[in-house]
Amino acid sequence: MVMRQRETIQMNQSKILLQLTRLGIGHERKKLDGVPDWKTIEALAEKQGLAAIILDGINQLQPEQRPPKEMLLNWLGNVMQGYEYRYADYEKAIVELAKVYGENGIKMMVLKGYGLGKNYPAPNHRPCGDIDIWNFGRQEEADALIKEKYKIHIDKRELHHTCFDWKGYLVENHYDFLIVQTIKTNALIEPILKELAMDDTKSIEVDGVKIYIPSPNLNALFLLRHISTGAIKSR
Repeated sequence: MVMRQRETIQMNQSKILLQLTRLGIGHERKKLDGVPDWKTIEALAEKQGLAAIILDGINQLQPEQRPPKEMLLNWLGNVMQGYEYRYADYEKAIVELAKVYGENGIKMMVLKGYGLGKNYPAPNHRPCGDIDIWNFGRQEEADALIKEKYKIHIDKRELHHTCFDWKGYLVENHYDFLIVQTIKTNALIEPILKELAMDDTKSIEVDGVKIYIPSPNLNALFLLRHISTGAIKSR
């Protein structure tokens, strides 16, 4: 009985977390179905990398619905340190890398998280991690530039990208989008992804530096396959 009650409470708090997430990205009515246990909500948010977005959701609530002031101030401080300051450093690293490539005539597209984050109401409230890039088929030349100019080691052990450290972040420089060596169906999709990836019509400019981002078609096919490949691996 006690176990069931705990599971019910956890489920209810998870539903409130989802509502707050939707509020944080602007897709929910400004009313919660239930009473939040803010310590539980905070713990769930941290575990899932949603602390900043949940804070955005909380800011949409009426004052009487929000957490206690002291807790809210601590939450805000954690978001500033763990998300906003880190994102500024992360974006700076991306801009500097794109600038190095650009000055040498090499275009850089950033895959996955960074570009997707630009669709968020507050991009710097999306967690950031590695920097995945595509050099429009010039990966070897791009790696050689980084190695020669900055004496940075290029790790070639991965099956579809090289790796190197840049300003404290791991860069994954893709020559393939998918692992084609061990998953046969990926070999059928890879040429389509490479063709879509040559589309350079989507870009953003940060501090005067052009950063290319994937087209909607590339994102749709690549991200869906990327997720499904992870599911295949986990079986």
